[in-house]
Amino acid sequence: MGPQLAAALLACFCIARLPTVSSYGSAQPDSRWLWPHRGDVRAVITVTAAEGQAAAGGPLADVVEWRRRDANPNQKGIVVTDSSGRVLDNVTTPVVTQHQGVVVFTPSASGSSSSSSGGGSSSASGGAQTYYVYYMPYTQSGIGGAKFAWDPPTVGPNHWSPVTNVSTVQKGVKTRQVFALPKPVQGRRFRWTTTQAWGGFQAFLVELEFRTSNGWLPNHATSTNHTPVIAASSWQPEGTSKMSGEPWTAMDGDVTTLWDPRDNPAGDWLELDFGKEIAIEAIGVMGCGDTTHDVKAFKFEVADSPPSGPSGPSWQQLPRANNIRLESRDEFHNIIPMGLPANASELAGMKAAYPSTDSVWLFPEPREYKVMMEDYVPFRWVEHGPSSHFNAR
Repeated sequence: MGPQLAAALLACFCIARLPTVSSYGSAQPDSRWLWPHRGDVRAVITVTAAEGQAAAGGPLADVVEWRRRDANPNQKGIVVTDSSGRVLDNVTTPVVTQHQGVVVFTPSASGSSSSSSGGGSSSASGGAQTYYVYYMPYTQSGIGGAKFAWDPPTVGPNHWSPVTNVSTVQKGVKTRQVFALPKPVQGRRFRWTTTQAWGGFQAFLVELEFRTSNGWLPNHATSTNHTPVIAASSWQPEGTSKMSGEPWTAMDGDVTTLWDPRDNPAGDWLELDFGKEIAIEAIGVMGCGDTTHDVKAFKFEVADSPPSGPSGPSWQQLPRANNIRLESRDEFHNIIPMGLPANASELAGMKAAYPSTDSVWLFPEPREYKVMMEDYVPFRWVEHGPSSHFNAR
């Protein structure tokens, strides 16, 4: 084996029709990237004049094939800006999965055809508009950015109707305190918010419970995938222990765990989705009982009902912008192409297209395509297929 082959990688996978090839742009270093508030990767959407006219002042729906490998992407924020850096407030994300996300937004009325400070390096011409989808924004804290936490999903304005405000939560109590609602409230999605905390620190929440006419709903979640908590005002850094305070632990039925928001004594909230309509009669709150981090007051809200009359078109029926690419903040944070994983069906397709009697596939790579993932096969390998030859340049 010559020295040029030293960077070649022999990859052995027991993995299972060749995939539909998607195109990805290379990283575009940009010193004006709004970092760290926007994260390290983004999707660039170019809306042509014809596509903008097709939207006719209404929304566009774009499918971003981001191929993420972080856990629970539906519980993290997504920020969309125009090329000037202005954050759009008319954004919804009806589909968020590991493989892709659907981003629905209304293009600016006047648009912006070239980038300026904070926007990006790309420019558009011929009446085209450029938009940026920052799909992994995070916040750093600690000396040298020692810790980071993903930004939570944003909640649209005027989305909640008040149910009750409670100002009588006792401190120093680590048992369920029950607060009956003025009248039962019917709904599927709710929001619970701390409005005041005892002491000058954030309020810990051990358990949040709800009672219907059939009794208390069970809190027995063992992970974020089995709890009504779908969004929160803050999320602890990934990799921390259960006790560290992830939001879903406030409804896991375990009194040894608690939700520990960031250092915010008021205004922390949990958004809940019970998956079906329920009628809540009372709320149970269990604090940590240390008198310093106990909830003092809270409010409870229900999501507004859908408007009556004909509903708007589903996102599948909306016009699209076809020019979408991914890019990274700089070369150091570049995940393209080796940090984009293939999905299961693509792996199965590669196995069918390149059968192997010993379940071994060889993927020679030059050193600029270094291995970045230990638990996933890069989409680049599935896209180009294995090879027994390597040509050094």
